[in-house]
Amino acid sequence: MSSVKPIQQGVNESLDHLSDSSMTEVRGRAAPVLNRLATQATDWTHRAVDAMRDGSHRVRQTATKASNSTVSYIKEEPVKAVLMAAAAGAALTVLTRLLSSRNRRD
Repeated sequence: MSSVKPIQQGVNESLDHLSDSSMTEVRGRAAPVLNRLATQATDWTHRAVDAMRDGSHRVRQTATKASNSTVSYIKEEPVKAVLMAAAAGAALTVLTRLLSSRNRRD
């Protein structure tokens, strides 16, 4: 932080030596650049928001399709669906017990 103070002092001294006309010229040159940068930042923000909105919409559509497909499968094959759910539950139970017994040994 101590190396920043001499730089700040140098900049301040340089600005003190500038005339009012020089400051006006600097402001005149800087204004269009700053306006262009602000416009670009706004454009990038809008693009990012649009991309997020589109991505969210696609995820929502995919989740809805998956949900509808699952409901349709359960209606068409209720016994298979129950057996698959039971098998998945049993597999998760075995996996959980294996992992917890390993953690106890370590």
